[in-house]
Amino acid sequence: FEVGNLIPDSVSDKTYSHFRNPERNEKLMVYPDLELFLDKYRPLMQDSSCLGYYFHLYVDRIYAKDYIPQIVTFYDENGMEASDRVDITHALIKRTGELVPIKRFFSDEYYYGDFTKLNNFLIHRFQLEIDLSDSVENPGIDEVDYSDITAIKKQLEEYLEVPEEAVKQLKVFEAEHLIGFLERVVDEYNEFRDSFTDWQNAWMPIRIRAAGYDDNDSISVKVYDNKFIEF
Repeated sequence: FEVGNLIPDSVSDKTYSHFRNPERNEKLMVYPDLELFLDKYRPLMQDSSCLGYYFHLYVDRIYAKDYIPQIVTFYDENGMEASDRVDITHALIKRTGELVPIKRFFSDEYYYGDFTKLNNFLIHRFQLEIDLSDSVENPGIDEVDYSDITAIKKQLEEYLEVPEEAVKQLKVFEAEHLIGFLERVVDEYNEFRDSFTDWQNAWMPIRIRAAGYDDNDSISVKVYDNKFIEF
């Protein structure tokens, strides 16, 4: 699960690994389209690393859609709220009221720097045990190379060298507010996850659209591993 959760960030261009909808390319916040992932990999959703991958996309989507607007507002050069990448010139940090040029906002001084400062804090707060195995096999996800987890591990080790006390120096996020968001998202995801992991122990009703078929026509159904079907 942990490997699957981290592997989407192993590529430099995250357009495909994060299943971003090209219709939103002009927006600053281009979040994952979860249906694109499920349409392609739904049969893999009993694999733990695939569930971890989906969790990464799930959090990213809700984070970009729901959480970011709670902590920052983006403006154009005329002082009007904006969402298109080319129009945005400044970011207003709501917790401090500070208006920051957009390039400076998305830098180690502000936004990305806060992420680095949060890592150790979140690991200790949620009592996470980081154990990334190099032997986890790719269940069949084309957009990433699972061997890249080695580079992810090295990068994570560097992040963990930042002391937990650095969280006191956050400029964009408020730590407890972020904790509340993460706890809510995890609870929502767990409900979704159970809908997949319970497949093997439950009956699954299937509705077939009959348009184009005549009475007494037959439909061929293939069953894989007693779990997945194909018409």
